[in-house]
Amino acid sequence: MKLKKVISLAAAAAICSTMAYTTAFAAKFADVTDANYGWAVEAVDSMAADKIILGYEDGTFRPANTVTKLESLVLAARILGVNDSENKELIDVFTEKYGADIEKYDIAYGSNELAYLLGKNIISTSELADYIGSTNASQGLKRYELAVLLTKAMGAEETVKKNLASVLSYSDESSIPSFAKKYVEYVTEQGLMQGMSATEFSPNTEVTRAQMAVVLYKLKNNAGFEKFSAIVTNVDSLLGVIKLKGKDDEPYGYTVKDDVALRFEGEKITLDDVSIGYECVITTKKASLFSIDFITPDVEESFRGSISSIKNNSKTGTSTIKFNKFLDSGDKEVVEYTTAENVNVTYEGEKSTVTALKSGDYAEVTLKKGKITLIAAKPKTETVKGTVKEIYTSDLGVYVKLTDVDDKEVSYIAGSDITVNKNGTASAALSEVRTGDSVSMTLEYGFITKIIATSKTSNTNGFIEEINISASPSVKIKLNGESKTYPLSSDVVITVNGTSGTIYDLRLSTTAKITLESDTIVKIDTSPIETITQITGTVDLVNASYGLVQMTYYDAVTAQNITQSVFVGKATKIINNSTGKEATLKTITSGMSVTAIGSVKSGVFEATTIIVLG
Repeated sequence: MKLKKVISLAAAAAICSTMAYTTAFAAKFADVTDANYGWAVEAVDSMAADKIILGYEDGTFRPANTVTKLESLVLAARILGVNDSENKELIDVFTEKYGADIEKYDIAYGSNELAYLLGKNIISTSELADYIGSTNASQGLKRYELAVLLTKAMGAEETVKKNLASVLSYSDESSIPSFAKKYVEYVTEQGLMQGMSATEFSPNTEVTRAQMAVVLYKLKNNAGFEKFSAIVTNVDSLLGVIKLKGKDDEPYGYTVKDDVALRFEGEKITLDDVSIGYECVITTKKASLFSIDFITPDVEESFRGSISSIKNNSKTGTSTIKFNKFLDSGDKEVVEYTTAENVNVTYEGEKSTVTALKSGDYAEVTLKKGKITLIAAKPKTETVKGTVKEIYTSDLGVYVKLTDVDDKEVSYIAGSDITVNKNGTASAALSEVRTGDSVSMTLEYGFITKIIATSKTSNTNGFIEEINISASPSVKIKLNGESKTYPLSSDVVITVNGTSGTIYDLRLSTTAKITLESDTIVKIDTSPIETITQITGTVDLVNASYGLVQMTYYDAVTAQNITQSVFVGKATKIINNSTGKEATLKTITSGMSVTAIGSVKSGVFEATTIIVLG
C-alpha cells in the first residue's frame, strides 16, 4: 500500500510540472515557432500568458504531447474561470459539496477544478469515472470527446440534444460515435474545431497540447465570458426580471431568458427559488446574461430549540440534526440542518461532541451558510441561581437578568406558565420579584418556569436627587452621603405630605422615607419642607446675573451635606455681619460662610435674607 502511494505521488509530481509550471520565458517557447507550429504560435503564447496551459521548466511547451482526460478537465475549468477572484466563494461551496465524490478517485491534482465543473453542471458525478477513473484519467482525450466537452463549456448541450441530426460533411462521419455527431456539428459551426484535413474530422485521434491551446484560445474569444459578484436586491419571477447590487454598489438589472442557467450551490433552480439577499456570480457571454450561480449569504444566524433527532454520517464526518425551533410567536417549527466539518459543540458549558447530544436536549444553534457551526446544548431542565439585576420587557416577553453565582450577567425569558414563590408565598406574581432579590430559577428549554425569590425589607431616610420617569422608573436617593439609583416597583406606594400620589408628584431636593425590598423601592413617603428658618453653609459659586448663590450645608435630618441653590430677588436683604451694613450680591464670593433665611417650595429656595458671616 505504501509503495502504491509513493508511485502515485511521483506520477503526480510529473503531471503537475506539465500542467502548472510557469516558465521564465514571456510565453515564448523554443519548440513552438512559426516554422513548425505557425498555426498554433499565437494561441500557445496567449494561453501560456493567461496561465491556462503552461510550459515546462526547461523552457519547452512540448506541443505534440497528448492531453489526458484529467488534464482536459483542469484546462476547461481554467478557461471557464476557476481561478477568477469572483469565484472564490463558489469554489469553497463546490469543494465542500462534491469533495466526497471526488475523493473516491485517486487523482494527484485538480480537485478544485473538478468541483468547479461539477458545480457549474459542465460534468456530472456520474461522468467522473469516464474522465478520472483509474484506467481513464491518464488516457489521451479523443477529438470527439473534446467536441462534447467544448459544447458543455459553451452551455449548449441541452440545445444540441434537442436539434435534429444532420449529415456531417466529413468523410469519416461513420467513425464518429452516434451520440457525439451533434456535438461535432456544433463545434464545427461555432468555429471551435475543424477537421484534421479538408475531408476528415478524425474523431478518435488524441488531442495534442498545441491543438488544445488553439481550441481554448478560440473558446475564450468566441464566448467572451465576463464575471462579477453581486447580491440580489429584487426578484420578479412573473416578469422574469432580477435586480442586483454589485460589490461596488453599482445596480444591475436583467431579464432572465429561458436559456440562462440558474444554479443554487450547483443545483438547477428557477427564478421562483431565488431570494433577496442571495450572493451570486453573474456570467455574461458576449455581454448577454449567460448564467447566475447563487450561494447562501456568508452571514451568521442563530436560533433556540430542542433536539428532535440526530443522524451521523460516518463517510463525511458530519451529522444531520432535526430541531424543534422556538419562534418569537411562541410556536415551534421543525427544521433540519447539517453540521459544518469544524462544528463547535459544548454541553453545559464544557467542550463536547455531537455524539454526546441527546434527543430532547435544549440547544442554542448558530448557522453560517446554512451549516451548523456552533451548538451550545444542555439538558431540557436546569436550575440557575443568582441575584436579580433587572426585570425588563421586550417584544419577545418579560426577561429576568441575573448576576449568577459566577458573577456573570445572564438573561432568561419568562415562560407563559411561570410560577413564583416569594418569601414563602407560593402564589406570588412575577411583578413581586424585585431587583436585588436572591433567586433560584427552574428553566425548561431556556424558558423560566419557576422562580423562588427571597428579599429583605428595610427602611431608610434620604434626599431625592434625581427622578427618572420611563418604562422602568427609578429615583436617585442620597443616603449617608452616597448617591444610589433605586428602581421603583410596579406597585410602588407613593405619598406626598400624607396624601397618595404618583411619581409625577415627587420633587427634587425633598427628604424621603423609603421602604426597600432588596434593592427596589416599594414605598416612598416624601415631606417637602415648606419653610426653612435658616441654613448655614459655604458658598460654592455666585451668578449675579441670574441672582443665584449655590451653597453647601450640613443637614441634621439626613445626616449629610446638601448642595442647595438659593435664589436672590430684588427684595432679598444682604447684610455683612462684620460691618452690620447692607451689601450687594456682587460682594459675595466663593468660599464665604453665609446664612440664608427664606422658604423652600417644590425644591426651590427663595431667600428673604442672606447674612455674610465671613
